[in-house]
Amino acid sequence: MAPSPKIILVVEDDPTMRAIVIRVLERDGMMTLTAESGADALTRVREADVPPAVLIIDYTLPDMTGGELLTRLETSMGGDLPPTILLTGSVEEVEHVDAKRFDRVLGKPFSLGELEAHIAALVDS
Repeated sequence: MAPSPKIILVVEDDPTMRAIVIRVLERDGMMTLTAESGADALTRVREADVPPAVLIIDYTLPDMTGGELLTRLETSMGGDLPPTILLTGSVEEVEHVDAKRFDRVLGKPFSLGELEAHIAALVDS
């Protein structure tokens, strides 16, 4: 029997960026939960049958920062967070505050190869 595909939560308010990330993940055989805001992400995780294996979170969301979302997800998931990737247009902006809480930080724009490498490192860990 083939192993179940990994479920990745993608939280990105930019529809084009979200579509690119989803395309890469699904091409690599992963399933996605998608959200365009922090509140939407919290609802998707709460309603999911299986918790996500990796979280990919944009830093600037319409209703909260990626760091604030991570804190709320940590609470809702009982303190047991899966590996996380922070997407940001300004690495310097988040480096001193929230970036240390994420396993990986990926600055925009990024190549598809960079995205795949970060995801593979976390999914396989």
